Amino acid sequence: MTLAERFVVLAAECERMSEMSRDQTNKAAWLRMAERWKLCAVLERQHARGPARQRSRRTRLEEAPLH
Repeated sequence: MTLAERFVVLAAECERMSEMSRDQTNKAAWLRMAERWKLCAVLERQHARGPARQRSRRTRLEEAPLH
């Protein structure tokens, strides 16, 4: 299991906890944690693609005109 896949599993666990929670504050907290784990999964997938993508973005930023 990749790290990104593990993050998705953690997000699903948080969503299940939210469904089981009766308290609205706790339910909202579980859903926020789920969203953060999903974001971690997205960021990990982007990171796993390698430095080529990052390098191209950095190059574009370096070539951008200064105003």
